[in-house]
Amino acid sequence: SPSDFVDDDEDRVLESFEEIDIESLRQELSEIDFQHDRELSRIPLWLVRDICYELVCRFKDPRESYTTLSPEELFTCITGETDLTLGEGQLVTVTVIRIVANNSDPNSYDANPPPPPYVLVRLESGITGKIFRDDLSDEPVERLSDRVAPRQAIQCRVIAVDKANFEVILTSRTSALKNSSHAFVDSYLRPEPIELPSRPVVSHSTPSRQKSRPRFQKRMISHPLFKNMSFKQAEEALADAETGELIFRPSSKGIDHLTLTYKFHDEVVHLDILESD
Repeated sequence: SPSDFVDDDEDRVLESFEEIDIESLRQELSEIDFQHDRELSRIPLWLVRDICYELVCRFKDPRESYTTLSPEELFTCITGETDLTLGEGQLVTVTVIRIVANNSDPNSYDANPPPPPYVLVRLESGITGKIFRDDLSDEPVERLSDRVAPRQAIQCRVIAVDKANFEVILTSRTSALKNSSHAFVDSYLRPEPIELPSRPVVSHSTPSRQKSRPRFQKRMISHPLFKNMSFKQAEEALADAETGELIFRPSSKGIDHLTLTYKFHDEVVHLDILESD
């Protein structure tokens, strides 16, 4: 029938468009002398590709179909937090908003009892969190107001993240903060290779000829992070510190040098700083 003939012609036209070399087409268009508009001779590649797509897939919407965001994706879009920035075991600093107390009569029966008292806090990203009475301290707590107060900043460890309700359960118990087994482990961080201890070199020189480690010269620097301490004293001071804790100290290279000692996971790193005008 005539209609079948027309449909066959359209199919052949569509097949021919699919076989078009977009780069060759753009090259041919650029060689045409457009007398009225010189700009048409510089057709970008993306425009040629869109024209061919429109001819092959007529009236087709190039946008992807709408899909509902999962609770994890919605949590990240609103708060900006991911499993790497806010995960179970991480240490965070929060600000106390208020204390939510349970004023119900303990002798009365209620089919839906209210939640136990807790401390409502806010994280730096704006997410609210809860610290229940048992997770506030290792010692028994009678009144929450005896331990914390509004606008007080405290350090906590994340117990759980409720992404559906945009809520974080925290603990400020000292034992939990010091327990490294609950610490957050970055799966992308490769541990440093373990170096085998080398055999000590036996020195046959006399003690008087052995070179001792140069001593540092004390500096009069007024800064809360500066300490007049040696290499060994700095490592002992940061032995139990958290990652990122640092100390500026004098350098054994002279008064125009300083040494930055900071804690990086299980290691203590020393960096030399040259003072200049």
